[in-house]
Amino acid sequence: MKFYREKTIEYKIALFLSLMTFMVVSIITSYSDMQSLTMWTINIWENLFETGNPLNFYAYSAQNIHNLPHIYVGSDILIYIPWAIWNLPLWLLQRFGGLIAVEHQFMMFWSKCFLILLVAGCAGVIKKIAGLLKSSHGEECIFLFLTGFYTLTSVGFIGQNDIQVIFVLLLAMEAYLSNDWKKFLLWSALSIAFKPYFLFPYVALVLLKEKRVLHIVLYGLSGISIYMLQKIPFLNAPMYKESLANGPTNGVIFRMLENVINFTPHMVSLFVLSLLVVYVLAYFDDMEEGDNQKGIYYGMMSYICFFLFVRYESYRPLYLFVFLYLMILVKPMYYRVYLWLETIITACFMYYYLYFGQCFCDGQFYVLPFTAESTISLSELVKSIIATPYVTVCMAVLLLCMVVYGVISHPRFCAKSVALHMKVEPWLIVLRSCLFVAPYLLAIVLRYV
Repeated sequence: MKFYREKTIEYKIALFLSLMTFMVVSIITSYSDMQSLTMWTINIWENLFETGNPLNFYAYSAQNIHNLPHIYVGSDILIYIPWAIWNLPLWLLQRFGGLIAVEHQFMMFWSKCFLILLVAGCAGVIKKIAGLLKSSHGEECIFLFLTGFYTLTSVGFIGQNDIQVIFVLLLAMEAYLSNDWKKFLLWSALSIAFKPYFLFPYVALVLLKEKRVLHIVLYGLSGISIYMLQKIPFLNAPMYKESLANGPTNGVIFRMLENVINFTPHMVSLFVLSLLVVYVLAYFDDMEEGDNQKGIYYGMMSYICFFLFVRYESYRPLYLFVFLYLMILVKPMYYRVYLWLETIITACFMYYYLYFGQCFCDGQFYVLPFTAESTISLSELVKSIIATPYVTVCMAVLLLCMVVYGVISHPRFCAKSVALHMKVEPWLIVLRSCLFVAPYLLAIVLRYV
């Protein structure tokens, strides 16, 4: 790897620590989400074999014959199909070999390898985007993505399929930046059909390029077309509506509206208000030929609005971090400040997860090579050391860093401050990785010692 050979020792240490931890965690963990998602992809084949009718997928999965942590399939079927193709060997082993995937860690790791391949695919698309932008920091952007806390957590530990959505949205961004409008609409519609989280930046990207109202409406309908079409065959399918009603996206609308400010005669949603501001600014802005940075900026700001004002699952911020990394391609002169902000944001999230025992702190998901219960959890250890959490202070710092990231990323922001143009402190590269590598390794030690 050319990047690995040419960079300083700090980059090599950080890359080694991060990737080593990623592989160890990927091999020895079996998170509840990963178990359910893997079995649901196998159920696609199992249902076809048992009933011959793909519309029975939700009802078949709802039987939960393997006692999965989640009873109902919570999403539309399209996102499971690529993963199901990858997991066809697991179904064959289960159907004809008598092996149950969730009971054998090598089968779970095979399933997780699909997500790991998607991480590599994302890195490849980021490299193409860097080429389109003629950026000199493409390798740094890929480095940050591969060694990021949320890449490790979302894929290596939790095994969530959001990386599949992110891979497709990166393809959409590549098409957008290369002015290939048809591919952009196709990839965007597919990403939204998988999970509708790309809908927020999609609207901003359309408004930035298109000013005719009728065309905006048509492109909006195009964006949700595959999402709606995949639902039609299942509208009367057994257990379909009940399954989606118990899925993770069912309460998203409520969570979008719960953070409000008082405004006569009623409350106003902070998320909706901030997102509409981004949309208005995008509509009245112009994207000139070769001015690609604005598309990335408005996409990033849409996600900043979401993650500032909406409750979300612990692995979901990966959507935001991908755009934070892409901004480095646009404004490489602020690389040091971007790296500091990303490190502080990660540290704030880490502290929150550590103190409240979320995510990787739960030792029950570390399954190999032993099965003994840990004597003390990582969260309990942290609480025994830090009596007062000060989480509100930590969240204030996180909010400030996101706002600063948005301000300095604005296309018209240009400052001559020395702090903005300094070189990266070499030790920061290692510190960034140690922020999550050390807690992960400590959680493993507490699990098995």
